[in-house]
Amino acid sequence: MRTVQVVVEAVCLSTPGVRVAKAPQDEAYIGPHGLVGDRHEAEFVRSRSGNVRPNDRQWSAVSREEIETLCADIGVAVFAPGSLGENLRLSGVALGEVPEGSVLELPGGARLEVAGQNDPCLNAAHELSQTYGPEVGLYFVKRAFGRRGVIGRVLVPGPVRVGDIGTLLILEGEAQPLRQAQDGALRQAQGGALRQAQDAASRQKTSVDDDVVAGLRRFRAGRARPGPAVA
Repeated sequence: MRTVQVVVEAVCLSTPGVRVAKAPQDEAYIGPHGLVGDRHEAEFVRSRSGNVRPNDRQWSAVSREEIETLCADIGVAVFAPGSLGENLRLSGVALGEVPEGSVLELPGGARLEVAGQNDPCLNAAHELSQTYGPEVGLYFVKRAFGRRGVIGRVLVPGPVRVGDIGTLLILEGEAQPLRQAQDGALRQAQGGALRQAQDAASRQKTSVDDDVVAGLRRFRAGRARPGPAVA
């Protein structure tokens, strides 16, 4: 395993009525199943076929350097933070080289596990083309493979702020435990056992939820605290 320091350059949350792009924030709280208030915050998701599976997109991140290179290749201005639908825009790392099972540790205590690469889609291409021009609609999906960042699951909740310096623990040849855990959860969730799995998980994480609520209250209290008086 190797470690890389990264800088959080943007924190973004979903905007009602907008399918892909997310709005930049100064800070956000990462709950046990995603960033609080974000549309991807969930423990389980339902596929188009109707199957329920663990949500492996509780958070997402892109690399500033990779986005700059991608936009230069397409010949358009650099996509603004959040326009790719990312929760975090990071600098200092090429996320296209980060494998499943790697972990991002943030200074507020949050730990985020990488579930895989975030493949580019036509929805993002269409939405981006309305702002950045028709070239994006033509070339984004093909040229963004390996450069649209990563998605993942929350291991430990906590706050995240613009300017945070985090540590990315990158696996190099080690086992990738996340997919194995997801496969086990999927087998448990299917066949009519989803409610039992959720009930069991709810009982097991009661104390964790209490800690999360307390952490979120401290986070909100910190935001509401007045600054120093100005002479």
